[in-house]
Amino acid sequence: MGRSTVSVWRHDKRFKRYDDNFGKAAPSEQRDLTPVDIVTFVTARRYLNKAGDIRPVIMQALQDFYAGDYHTALFGGAIGSGKTYALQLIFLYELYVLSCMIDPHSEFGLDSDSKIVFAIQNRTERLAQDNDFATIKAMILKSPYFRKAFPPISRPTKDRIHFGNNISIFAESGDFRAVLGLNAYVSFMDETDYMTVSSDSVKAADGKIYDQAKEMFNVARSRQQSRFYLCGRQRSKILLASSAHYIGAFSSTVEAEAKQDAGIFVWKRAIWEARDPRHYSDEVFHVFAGDQARDPHVLGSDDVVDAKDRHLIITAPVDFLPNARRDIFKFLMDDAGIAVQPASTFITDKDQLSQAFRTESILSRQSITSGEPIVLNADNILNPGAQRFCHLDLSKSRDSTGIGIGHVSHFDEIIRGDTGELLPFIVIDAVLEIRPPKHSEIDYGRIRQLLYAIRRHIPLVRVTADQAFSADLLQQLAVQGFSVGLQSVDRGTGPYQTLKESIADGRLSLPKHDVLHRELIDLQINWKRGKIDHPVNGSKDCADSVAGVVYGLSQDKRLRIESGAIDRLMPTLGSIVTGFGGRRTELDQYLVENDPLVRAFNRPN
Repeated sequence: MGRSTVSVWRHDKRFKRYDDNFGKAAPSEQRDLTPVDIVTFVTARRYLNKAGDIRPVIMQALQDFYAGDYHTALFGGAIGSGKTYALQLIFLYELYVLSCMIDPHSEFGLDSDSKIVFAIQNRTERLAQDNDFATIKAMILKSPYFRKAFPPISRPTKDRIHFGNNISIFAESGDFRAVLGLNAYVSFMDETDYMTVSSDSVKAADGKIYDQAKEMFNVARSRQQSRFYLCGRQRSKILLASSAHYIGAFSSTVEAEAKQDAGIFVWKRAIWEARDPRHYSDEVFHVFAGDQARDPHVLGSDDVVDAKDRHLIITAPVDFLPNARRDIFKFLMDDAGIAVQPASTFITDKDQLSQAFRTESILSRQSITSGEPIVLNADNILNPGAQRFCHLDLSKSRDSTGIGIGHVSHFDEIIRGDTGELLPFIVIDAVLEIRPPKHSEIDYGRIRQLLYAIRRHIPLVRVTADQAFSADLLQQLAVQGFSVGLQSVDRGTGPYQTLKESIADGRLSLPKHDVLHRELIDLQINWKRGKIDHPVNGSKDCADSVAGVVYGLSQDKRLRIESGAIDRLMPTLGSIVTGFGGRRTELDQYLVENDPLVRAFNRPN
């Protein structure tokens, strides 16, 4: 017959006792000491001494976790809500509890020469070391308990801390095979929803879908169940943390499992729920979170929501209204801590998008078939002295080629909360769709000819293209004196997020263009794949070209220098520029050597 849980801690000879002087181990034959509770461990000076640091909502979460019999903790929600910090405290408390045992190996039936490991994993080994392990190590080295009563037996490294009783902390890669064979008493996995999910992977057990977080979780769970089951309880812990991502991501599957498994603890909070409410206004606004058929949006005062949809309404302090209007999806994930649909409309504010189409193109036509003539309308040129940037979304015979040309008109100060940002106001001079001829290919020579003609009227100095088909074209342009480079808008969502933000801020002026307008309206974001795409039978050739221009101009630090905007944001760099006395060659050399973005912009071809 199994022993009660209380008897494990109060009557069996398993714990060391420390005398009132603290740090001097008392003889093991003296009475056993029950480990202190989580609140004492976190707040007391002789343990972690975090009474002045920990938020009440986090302390309550820790108490709730230890009030139940949980083997898994899933902490999710908003960025900055404290989820990772809470799990780091649980991680250290579990280390403390195990340190109280005189012989944990015999208690769990393990060989005394084998290690009991506290494993930390993230998407990459570097993230595990820099984000989680480094914080945990710092708290250990500051704690009187871990410096005197249960100190490391050797100097901690960047990924290892070794203690007595053959207990160690390891920071490992996100590969599930990294912990195979280890006696992982606690497995801490961070940012699980942003780990790799790939198809046809050799790492997958069935050779099909490889879900990095799922594989790690399954390995940890199966090995803990086989090693650390004691007195009818699962003694070990799995700690999972992730910011909200998309519905169907790993954390949502664990959350669904928690409804059937009472041993899984789930904690999720919006940022305004996790922080001191005195930081925010009492005034609120409401957001419809959306579903598979409807996009999320900010609700107006006259909007009526059906009773059956009330669970989809989010109420937030009005402080977050600019965030919701700028990017509703980022607001839901980053601020509200709510997962979004796996695939969603990328630009939800169609009125705001329509308002961006406010100028006339410098080209006479919106679309042509390769080889057809086109005329430059000089009367439509704005800011003729501004340097131009061009991005080519190239194709041969199936899709159209998109050409986008633009420049920075000036810099606007955009207020984010109580902070101002100086950001470029970008004018797109022209967007051109070039369709392939029937039974033939797009003539790249005619594209170069068009760029040469445009350069005779305005200073077109920089041309980028995606990698496909671009090598020879860019080489020929470089010979003619253009600054050229490779740039893809399909590797991640960065370029399109920059485009979307410029539209939301009112910092983008687009020429009237029917195809571009339709493509931007139809854009979809696939959160699972981390990619911007077009619907079936749709296109985004012109949209790609514009995204490339907006992103390229936004990343060019030299434009800030020349406009004087940098002096308002970076006095130190501004003084360096002044020190060059207008000598452009020396300024360029300084930027190339000291600014990584400029180094990348000027890399050899």
